[in-house]
Amino acid sequence: MKRNILYIVFGIIALIIVIRMIVGGGEYGSKAEIQVPSESVEGASVRNVTFIVDNSGSMRGYVDFSGNRPGFGDAKKTFISKVGDFMSNCTNVLGVKNTVAKCNGKEYKSTDDMLDALSNYSAFSGPITELAELVGKAMTEVNDSSISIVVSDMILSYGKATIKSKGDDDYNKHALDELKAKLKNKFQELKNSKKEILLIKYVGDFNGKYYYNYTENLKPNKYNDTLMINRPFYFMVIGGKENLKALCDKNCVPKGYETIFSTMSLGEKDLIPKEFTVSQPEKQPQWILGNPNPKDEKAKDRIYTISMSNNLKTTQSDFTFTFDELRIPIYAGADFKYDFDKKVLSEVQLNESRNAIIVKTKPYDQFGKEEKLEVKIYTPLYVDPEESSTLDDVEATLENLENKTWGFKAIVEAIYEAYDINKNEVNTIANLKVKIQKK
Repeated sequence: MKRNILYIVFGIIALIIVIRMIVGGGEYGSKAEIQVPSESVEGASVRNVTFIVDNSGSMRGYVDFSGNRPGFGDAKKTFISKVGDFMSNCTNVLGVKNTVAKCNGKEYKSTDDMLDALSNYSAFSGPITELAELVGKAMTEVNDSSISIVVSDMILSYGKATIKSKGDDDYNKHALDELKAKLKNKFQELKNSKKEILLIKYVGDFNGKYYYNYTENLKPNKYNDTLMINRPFYFMVIGGKENLKALCDKNCVPKGYETIFSTMSLGEKDLIPKEFTVSQPEKQPQWILGNPNPKDEKAKDRIYTISMSNNLKTTQSDFTFTFDELRIPIYAGADFKYDFDKKVLSEVQLNESRNAIIVKTKPYDQFGKEEKLEVKIYTPLYVDPEESSTLDDVEATLENLENKTWGFKAIVEAIYEAYDINKNEVNTIANLKVKIQKK
């Protein structure tokens, strides 16, 4: 009798296992860990933020709607409003004690004062964009408790007077390496003082009447009075790593930014472990999911195990590793890339909600008895500025000019050269360790 009861119990257990293998779906196994970026920054102390606003003539187009776009008061004023939002966020969210904007030798300590003053295009009376000089001014405002932010369209120019004196309308283009070198020297000083750079791109309303090409309009530009498209402008944020990361962590950067260029990378101290669970779609051949035996020394490595006692032959399976939302720091890059063992997995992707990694295995019979697998999600630390830059804003078509800045590529290259950042460096966003085992 006892033996019959025992057989019944074993039969029920076997039936449950078979049903689970056939039906699939659901969560299996105990929880394991995934490494993701930290959500808090230690050692940050920001008391002062100074905005250095470029007052060059090429900046006028963002604020002057007196020509073909009347009614400036009703315009979006994207450039002005973003500066105002940034200042307010630093004060209200980050708790900065002193926030000030400086433009054309004048200081504005309140957002309202700054908005009123810069809403008049006459505030932008500088003949050229002196970007190296702006960075130099910003550097004097930066210390362990201060951040400085250069606001500029980032157009590089020696100015009309210099171009005329050289007798070369294309002098800016021919001297682009010199303009780049001046900036690189400033960036090298920043690196030596252990300061980092975060370059944030926006697009704003622009009145083409005040758009200057790299020849300062000495060469005819058929778009001079008609280039009424959106134009890029940038915030170059300068400060200590902890302070800049705190600025990002507190969401001080206004919404609407595009490409991010940064010198900051994620280190081991920035990554924290999070738990995840594993599931499979229904009606897939169900593998057995679970961690190694707790008595096994290897279990201490917290490597999740996927195993199967039967031969699945050419079967492929999807596994979804679900965890708390993956919060990506804005300075960590743009496009996600994945690195994984292509002998074991055929596909890896992060879902839209950023709370699950979905992996697809190779056919069962294509990998060995036991495979240790690491899936890494990363973003390149070096971001190619080609899409934001143009080297010809005189002859280029209107479409090729939209959302681009003359010479901008040289600026980003100067940053990366000064900070020794190469195209192979990456920010690791998440590490997932898995063991696939045939039993």
